[in-house]
Amino acid sequence: MNNVQASGIDPGQRRLNGPQTTGRDYRNLSQPTYTMSHDDDVEVPMRDGVMLMADVHRPQAPGQYPVLIAASPYPRQIQNLGAPAGFIEAGASDFFVPRGYAHVIANCRGTGGSGGTFGFFDGQERRDMFDLVEWAAQQSWSNGNVGMIGISYFAGTQMEAAVERPPHLKAIMPIAGTFDLYESSTHHGLMSSGFLTPFLYMIGMTSGHTNKLWRNKLMDAMRALLLTPAIHKKFETANGEAAIAGLKVLLKLHHDPHPWDDLWRAIAAEHPFRDAWWEDRNLLPLLERVEVPVYLGCDWQNVPLHLPHTFTAYERLTNSKHLRVAMMGLHGLAWPWEVFISRRLPGSITGLRARTPAFSMGRTSVTSCPRLRAGERPMPGRSQRRCILVTHCEPTEVSVRTKEKRVRGPT
Repeated sequence: MNNVQASGIDPGQRRLNGPQTTGRDYRNLSQPTYTMSHDDDVEVPMRDGVMLMADVHRPQAPGQYPVLIAASPYPRQIQNLGAPAGFIEAGASDFFVPRGYAHVIANCRGTGGSGGTFGFFDGQERRDMFDLVEWAAQQSWSNGNVGMIGISYFAGTQMEAAVERPPHLKAIMPIAGTFDLYESSTHHGLMSSGFLTPFLYMIGMTSGHTNKLWRNKLMDAMRALLLTPAIHKKFETANGEAAIAGLKVLLKLHHDPHPWDDLWRAIAAEHPFRDAWWEDRNLLPLLERVEVPVYLGCDWQNVPLHLPHTFTAYERLTNSKHLRVAMMGLHGLAWPWEVFISRRLPGSITGLRARTPAFSMGRTSVTSCPRLRAGERPMPGRSQRRCILVTHCEPTEVSVRTKEKRVRGPT
């Protein structure tokens, strides 16, 4: 047994929580052999001269390694804190780096010390993701093969990069993503203020703080505590999305009104219906441009926000070379990071392989099904029939019409 500090499934390693392996079957999981080094607050130049800030976690040994990128407006400095806190979703550096990856965690423009103004999934952010991928590919510690990982906003930035087609992007794993901001910001036209208000306030508040808050002895002590096995296991069934309720306490804290209040006002009042402002933040018409392998995923409970995007994206990603979906069971969203990527990054040196059926439903449900290639409808061995659901004035009746028959009965 080596003495490299790492997370994993073997004795002596920081144990992956139960849901971290939900629906997956590890084979030939490589042993961690690299100690980690950390390059904090690295400036990444964009094409317009703006600098994004990134932390680079990589093997200490000289060499060139495949790169995993995670980008969001959330504080990059605490992404390895060790708890599912709703915005700690970049992936576990202590899993990937000891097995031979560089893990780049970057802040979108206007957040976490990055220059420019936050645009909330706009076209500028897409171009930034292209530049970030290509920057990573050119670094001395990179072998030129770049993948992307992460949950929620981190998933959205992955798809932003993929539609821009950076040459060195090899695969993405967007878990619980948002690919059409209008659909996440409104529920059939009604603004989702219960989510958007604390979300924008949270980013505004955290973006106003510097390393004086995020990198200090208190944070180091908190990280050590949360990564203690007995404490870490208490979060085994915690769902990070539930933390949004706790964010409401931030409404009383100070934040700079620009651009956070400007974005809130744009959503709530200035753009009540779909228009050019929203279309600039809609990836769905662009998904046919994605050609790299994509591993989508979500949990079944995430109905109000991310679940619908998963299925819509699955239908639109018609040109992805390899398309897989993992649907996670209860508590699955909190810990879905440690999967998939190694087989899709040429030159990677880990032995991590996960069995990946076209649709994986989680350990508590169906775990395998026939493989489905992009554009193949229906699934092999399945029939397809078009149905029309017709509702009537009386709420107790519903009819389903097909070419073959008409069925009517109580709801």
